[in-house]
Amino acid sequence: MTKNVFGFTADADTYFRRNVADPLRFTLGGPLRLSASSIDEYRGTDDFLIRAGYLRRIAALPTGLGEGLYFTLAYEGGEIWSPERPAYLRQDGVTGVVAATPLGVITFGGSIGDAGRRKVFFSLGRLF
Repeated sequence: MTKNVFGFTADADTYFRRNVADPLRFTLGGPLRLSASSIDEYRGTDDFLIRAGYLRRIAALPTGLGEGLYFTLAYEGGEIWSPERPAYLRQDGVTGVVAATPLGVITFGGSIGDAGRRKVFFSLGRLF
């Protein structure tokens, strides 16, 4: 198994700046979608999000308990806009520990972003 893994994702959503109802708008914020921001803090009709990450295997887990324990470091940048609001960009850095287990990927980490935002989070699910 490789000890170092680099990943990159890009995601973009659009309603082509049409005014749609608030529940149908796209959101950014929360674990693994601008981690330093609150869940669904940003809402708009158009958005993009990029993530670049690095995983380093720091330990192998015993057979039956999973594949490994990893250190992670990532950058997230996203922008969201709508007809009534100008576009604004948010960025943050994420670090943490990831375990690949039979229950899924377990992540414990922290994030520091622009505008003084900071979060500590725990997640069970997909990392990239």
